[in-house]
Amino acid sequence: MKRPIFGTGYTLSAILLTIMAGMLPMFMLQGCEARSYKVFSKKYPVLFSCDCQIAPYNQLGTPGRFLSVSRTFEKLSVSDPDGHETVFELSYAQGSAYSLGLGGLLLGTPCFNNDSQEVWAYDMACPQCEKSDIRLKAGINGMATCPKCGNSWDLNNSGFPTDSDSRPLYRYPVSRSGTVLRISNM
Repeated sequence: MKRPIFGTGYTLSAILLTIMAGMLPMFMLQGCEARSYKVFSKKYPVLFSCDCQIAPYNQLGTPGRFLSVSRTFEKLSVSDPDGHETVFELSYAQGSAYSLGLGGLLLGTPCFNNDSQEVWAYDMACPQCEKSDIRLKAGINGMATCPKCGNSWDLNNSGFPTDSDSRPLYRYPVSRSGTVLRISNM
């Protein structure tokens, strides 16, 4: 027969079980790797601006639609998810002034968690592969997929991965002055 201890009416095994159950979450948390991501990245420099009234940037007002922006030193290439590409010739000053992160930019207005309909900017480089020449392909469904590792990210849901334990996409601050967007982390 189990006897209550200290006049509490509880047995020693019941008290120990209660203590152990309370400590279990502490032990579980110690084994987890802490993952903490800042909303905006400063890992790769970004400085870019565009006028949202001029094509193809006028598509940025459509929720769920994302444009891919990349450059060589002389040219800026802007592609929409339908495969249409617009190429702008850059002057020497423009070419040296623009910084587009590691692999270029993905610009768009997410459908979710974005009540103010703000344009968001992500790095186009795969955060899993982390190489400037491995660029995500943005689809019409608001998903971005890496052609090398095959991982996908939801551009409409804060750039979180959809099918892996990869980190979220690098995101950059966007400000607006009238119709001009400025993406900069400098």
